[in-house]
Formats: sequence, C-alpha cells, structure tokens
Amino acid sequence: MEAREGYKKTELGWIPEDWDCVNLGDVALIKGRIGWKGLKKDEYTSNGPFLIAGKHIKSSVIDWNICDHISEERYVESMEIALENGDTILTKDGSIGNPAFVDNLPGRATINSTMLLVRADGRFIPKFVFFQFQSKNFNRLVREKLSGSSIPHIFQRDMVSFNIPLPPLPEQQKIAEILTTVDDKISSIEERIQQTEQLKKGLMEKLLTEGIGHTEFKDTEIGRIPKSWDVLLIKDFADVKTGNTPPTKHIENYGNKYPWITPSDISITKNINISVRQLSEKGFSISRKLPADTVLITCIASIGKNAILRAKGACNQQINGILPSKNHNSDFIYYWFENNIPMMLKLVGQTAVPIINKGTFEKIPIALPPLQEQKQIADILSAVDDKLDILRSKKANYETLKKGLMEQLLTGKIRVKV
Repeated sequence: MEAREGYKKTELGWIPEDWDCVNLGDVALIKGRIGWKGLKKDEYTSNGPFLIAGKHIKSSVIDWNICDHISEERYVESMEIALENGDTILTKDGSIGNPAFVDNLPGRATINSTMLLVRADGRFIPKFVFFQFQSKNFNRLVREKLSGSSIPHIFQRDMVSFNIPLPPLPEQQKIAEILTTVDDKISSIEERIQQTEQLKKGLMEKLLTEGIGHTEFKDTEIGRIPKSWDVLLIKDFADVKTGNTPPTKHIENYGNKYPWITPSDISITKNINISVRQLSEKGFSISRKLPADTVLITCIASIGKNAILRAKGACNQQINGILPSKNHNSDFIYYWFENNIPMMLKLVGQTAVPIINKGTFEKIPIALPPLQEQKQIADILSAVDDKLDILRSKKANYETLKKGLMEQLLTGKIRVKV
C-alpha cells in the first residue's frame, strides 16, 4: 500500500494511525507442552479430560468426537495449558498452523506436545487473534520456518516475537463478527456437502447392487445382483488404453490444444475437460488418443482415482482409459468403479510402487444392467454429483471472499464502521 493520509509505516507495512503494532508475546499467553515426559499412547483412556492434537482439527474446528482422552492425574500435571473458552490452539510441529478457536468446551481439555496455546489479554478480542493465524502475515512466518527445514517446526520464541496489528477493541469486534459470519456460512455449506456425500454413498451401494425395482436376484462371483444383470469382464465390453507420455524434451509436443490427463488432474469431481498440461497437435499425434466420454482410472501409485474425460484428449501411463462399446454407459461404469475401490486395491501387485497391470485390469468383473437401466442409475447419481458440484463451488466462492476480506480488514486497508 502506498503511503496515504491516516496511515503509518510499521513492521507489518502501512496500518491505520490509530492502530498499534505489537509483539504477540506482549499481549498474550503462549504455552506449549513441557510436562508429561514419557506419556505413551497406551496411557490414553476411554474418557476423562480431552487431549487435542492437530489431527483432531478439521477446517479450524475441533472435532471433540475423535479426540483422545487422558487421566485426571496426567491432566493436572500441566495446568498452564488447560484450555479455556476463547483460546486459540495451533500446530507447531509437522503441518504448522491449522489453528482452531476454542469455544463451547465440552469438558476439561488440554493439548499434546505438538501444539501451542495462545490466550490473548484484555487488549484483544479472542476471535480477532484467532483470525491472525489465518492471515497472510502468519502464512509468511510459516513459509520462513519451512524453508530449508527437514523437520518443519515453529518455536515458542517465534510466536512471542510475531507482530500483529492492534486496532481499537470495537473495531476488532466488528472485524471478528464479519469474518465469523463468513466462516459460519462455509461451515453450513460443508455440512451440506457431507450430508450429500453420505446420500450419494448410500445410493451407490443400493443402486449398483440392487438396481431399480428388481424382485428377483442371483448369486455371482462378485455378489448378489438382479437376475436380469450380467457379469462381464472389462475386456468383454470395452477397449482399455494405457496412456503414455510424449517425449518431454521436445517442447513442441506440448501446447494448449488437447488435454493430457495425469493423476494430479483427477480430483473429487467427475468430469474433466481441461488439464494442467496440454498437448500440441504434434504431441497428440504420438499419444494414445482417447475419445470424449472415456472413463479414466489410475492404476499406478494412487490406485482407483477416477473421472470421465469429456473432451478428446490423452492421458499418461499411470492411467487406464476405458472405452465402452455403444451398448454401455460411461457414467455407469464410472460410478461402479467409484463404489468398488476396495476391490481394486486387492488387485495391487507386490511391488515397490503399487500397480495393477493392464492384463489384470482388463479381467476385472463388473455387474452390468441393460443399457436403459445403466442410464437411469447414472442419471440419479449424476444429479447428486451436480448438487455436490454446486455446493463445492459455493464453498470455494465463500473461501475466496473470506481471503479477500481478511487481506483488507486485518490490515486496515478497509475500515469497518463501528
């Protein structure tokens, strides 16, 4: 920010003149685990005080249902890190950061040796301090500590000297309220995503084994299925193409015309139209070409990631492309694989890198309804996926909104009206 009236230059950059820049250690209690030497996992109890680690924090919220527990005797050994409502906790070892705000404590709780506790004094609104650990300012500190370090770690002294802005209390309160409102919206959408994912899982388990409206069933080598369904090997109803990599030393093989899919392009969404790296006309001419609606399955390293290529393109050698005949539906095959990842993992060969070779892959048996029923089942599941895509897009939009608001509000670039 360029200098302007009403702002002053500090270690944090330009901030409003009526804000201060302070060291966190001057305005907050910062504590980590120093006791419990020799605490072992077999000392954990089924109840008692909660013991929180980074793995128990999901999207900046403590999942109390999965936390460990310790005895009352172990808990009172280190009362300086006994949690209170309004505390912020974060990971100091390994995956640095991952802050969580402590509110609505369900009982006595403490942190393990990988965590830090931050408790602000009366000059700060606790939630305002929590948002400081999601800011660009803190992320910059984390990057500095990660750079060139084989074991990521942030020391208590780093936190003591960490600079944060100190606006007037009413302004802190308003900023915290605005950001909390966005957080609440993100959490609400995330809850709906989880509910919809559970719905999809239940529908897949039912529709891909029982079909629609069947009353007669038969036992097969892959389980009980409707009597009118067939069990076919992949090679009996589809061509399988393992991808390849056009020589990377010839830069003319790569351009911006045809998608070239690698496992990193396959995420949680079903449809793929573009890729991070694309092929030129020349690169595509020496690739193993795939038509639109090819089902993609990863068969090396990360086994079982799947998607549907919706445009003409190619893939690398870690992926098998399934080209079904005209009497079989790509979307149905995609969902069948998504529901049968455990089966694929059983086929992995005993090698240093997990792999399912093409010969084994082509002999995977699949339960197939008549084409019309394949389409009906795929349509039902696609409708759920469409809903998930909308929800994920909404969540991403709110996360982008929050990121922008934090950049503006936590630095005073935009002042809130109190």
